[in-house]
Amino acid sequence: MSETETKPVDTTKAEVELIEKKLKESLDKSSSYNRNMLTIFLGIIVYVFITAATTTDKLLLIGNSMIKLPIIGYEVPLLYFYKYTPVIILIFHLNLLINLSLHFENFIQWFNLGENKPSYLTPFVFNYSISYKQSLLFEKFLRLFIMVVYYILPIYILMWIAYKFLPYHDITISIYHNSIVTIDGVISILFYLQIKILYNDMMQSQLIDISGIPKIMILFSWLIFCIVFVFQNKTDEKLFHTNISLSNRTIASNEVSDIILHYYLFIGQTKEDALRTHAETLDLRKRDFSYADFNHSKFIKADLSDTNFEGAILTGVDFKDTILKGINLERANLSGANLKGISLYGVNLNRAILTNTNLERANLSGANLERVDLTGANLEGVDLSWANLESLKLSKINFKGTILRGTHLEGADLTGANLEGVDLSGAYLNGATLSETNLKGAILRNTYLEGVRLRGTNLEGVDLSGAHLSCWHIDNTTTLKGIYYDNINISNKGSFESNAEALRQCELYGAKSKDELWELLDISKDPRLFLDINKKMACDNTTMTKRFISAKGSSWYSPKYDEFYINYDNNKKVSFNYEIERHVKENCPKLLKSIELRKVMW
Repeated sequence: MSETETKPVDTTKAEVELIEKKLKESLDKSSSYNRNMLTIFLGIIVYVFITAATTTDKLLLIGNSMIKLPIIGYEVPLLYFYKYTPVIILIFHLNLLINLSLHFENFIQWFNLGENKPSYLTPFVFNYSISYKQSLLFEKFLRLFIMVVYYILPIYILMWIAYKFLPYHDITISIYHNSIVTIDGVISILFYLQIKILYNDMMQSQLIDISGIPKIMILFSWLIFCIVFVFQNKTDEKLFHTNISLSNRTIASNEVSDIILHYYLFIGQTKEDALRTHAETLDLRKRDFSYADFNHSKFIKADLSDTNFEGAILTGVDFKDTILKGINLERANLSGANLKGISLYGVNLNRAILTNTNLERANLSGANLERVDLTGANLEGVDLSWANLESLKLSKINFKGTILRGTHLEGADLTGANLEGVDLSGAYLNGATLSETNLKGAILRNTYLEGVRLRGTNLEGVDLSGAHLSCWHIDNTTTLKGIYYDNINISNKGSFESNAEALRQCELYGAKSKDELWELLDISKDPRLFLDINKKMACDNTTMTKRFISAKGSSWYSPKYDEFYINYDNNKKVSFNYEIERHVKENCPKLLKSIELRKVMW
């Protein structure tokens, strides 16, 4: 019986040895495979890191540029690299973690069969990190290595790719990069948790030790926060490089050949001349260059239509031969830039800096120039029709030759500016300051001049046909000689009833004494102008009618005007007051009735 009883034992032992042998063979293959995969993955990570590091701002500027892969020298489209590389790394990393998890499950089965040691297997760093007990320091080093290589390094390389692409400012691709980083982080945490649980089962521990997971989660959250913060905070260049910086560069789509370059240099021209002739059009339409630095750079044959340059540094930039249709230049610094002859129709220049900028013959019609600094800018021949220059400080600027038809200049300070001969037809100058301004020969047809300050202003030969002159401020220093004033529109308040300052100005004007008006008449040397202006004022409303009707006994009556005569028709002398009364009776009798003055008329 003893022989028959020991046979099953021998059979069971043989089966165990067979299983152990098969598991070892499987583990050897798995160790070899995982080791090779890890080596390849580390090689890919290093290769991608170096490739991304070679990405320059010039490459990011030209979206269709090619990036050269290290060692092999093969060129791939820049956008393809940044679109497809992250997902390739994610897939490779996921495959690496899956195989590692399967390997660990087989390792536990083999390890629990007997006195098996990792040294019996094909060398693989993960095997030693699990059960190496000879040196505590070396064991911790191996585990740290596994932690970094399998769980942290892939996230960092994905972050590196996202960071290097940030200056391109493509919101769609950046969100895609952030999503890949997030997915990879979640995968890393889940597999780390699975490996930790399997390890505790192997050690027959009732307590699942997941103390390392919070550390990973904190690290991962910090990384995600950094990438989101960097992307959103595009103005912060102190810690991160998030915006393109290409100072003192010649920016063109391609370089010219050496033969062409030598020819142009031989005939006394420059490389820039060669590029302007032979370079292809640089397509930068609808790009986002907000807060970029192009200080003293030159754009050669660039199409910048609908491009965003918000807050960009464009000092001294040459935009010659470029297309700037629909460009956004809000808060951009264009000091000393060359915009000669450039069309900036309807462009947003809100709060831009244009000090000493050359705008000669530029088309800025319909542009938004609100709160722009134009100190020292060259505005010769500029078309500013319907542009918004509201509340700007434009003192002592030379506007000669500038077109200002329909331009919004409400509240602008034009003290000492030269507007001689300028066309301001239909412009809005309500509340503007024109003191000491030269408007000689200017065209102010249908212009809104309500509440303007004209002290010391030269209005000689100005065409005020159809102009709105409510509440304007003039005194004995205002030159009114030779004014053309057909169909002039004067009222005491105009369109400023909701503006406290304008109301105050109107009150001051309404309180003007007739002696002061007499002095203005004496300065202008044009009694007909003075009479016509007062006729229109008299018919504006009841207050102004009372002011100009010479009803004896009225507080507005002045004997001085009964003594003043002008030649009217056929050298017939008619008193000033009589002519005003006749005009009111013929043109606004309802006002007479409303103030009950009909009984004191003829």
